[in-house]
Amino acid sequence: MSELTFIIGGARSGKSAFAMKLAKKYKHVCYIATADSGQASQIDDGEMLERIQKHRKNRPADWKTVEAPLGLDKAVSNFNGEMDVVLIDCITMYVTNMLLGGSKEAGDEYIIDAINKYADLAPKKSQIKIDFENFILMTLHRAENVDDKNILSSIIKAISHSKENIIFPIHPHTLKKLHDFKLYSKLKDSNNVHMIPPVGYFDMLELMKKCSFIITDSGGIQQEATSPKIRKRVLVTRKTTDSPEAVLAGVAKVVGINSSKISAAIKETINTITRYEI
Repeated sequence: MSELTFIIGGARSGKSAFAMKLAKKYKHVCYIATADSGQASQIDDGEMLERIQKHRKNRPADWKTVEAPLGLDKAVSNFNGEMDVVLIDCITMYVTNMLLGGSKEAGDEYIIDAINKYADLAPKKSQIKIDFENFILMTLHRAENVDDKNILSSIIKAISHSKENIIFPIHPHTLKKLHDFKLYSKLKDSNNVHMIPPVGYFDMLELMKKCSFIITDSGGIQQEATSPKIRKRVLVTRKTTDSPEAVLAGVAKVVGINSSKISAAIKETINTITRYEI
């Protein structure tokens, strides 16, 4: 059996560069790219396209390159030992492609089917109490957002200036960063943002079902929102998305991290939500 080496680390931590450094020790190298450039173009994901182009530019010219957003097993088996090393970049993107539409069976089983199975059970299992008839649900947890003071401040500014009730289950790491950056009191003193502790699956299902729409940086929530049991609009506070299917379905919209753009997207969604059904 061939040797397998897994290189792990956070987003943009240098995993690809390190893997390429190791692979350059070999003569015959195949680079299998799992990012889908066609899909990125389709949803106008400029940041993802830029990253793909950067990775392409950094590959040695004599390496064989194969793009395999799906069918990784076939892509690897095609070489039959003719390569010294096969570099797959990356497994996370490949699994995302499978779960979020590339493999209907996997996606349905792990995401949409789970909601269809448990959504009707949620009212009995959920312990959350909602005091508002109309509210926006918000989640925020990605390191690229919460670990950067300027980005986190921009997002907090946008939601705190909104006049709409926002229920915000706070991830422990996000809570820590709010305190570290002296932003917690701004939310606590606001009249519209209602911070609550992290919630369980059934509580989150109830919040998603009852909210007007969702603001999030979570790829999972974007996909869950496409379920017929949820079907809520999602504003994605990122420059890109791991769930392009939700964008293509017209459910999610990438609004970025700029305060004014987020505020404008909130106002636009509020103005159209009552007369437009997804």
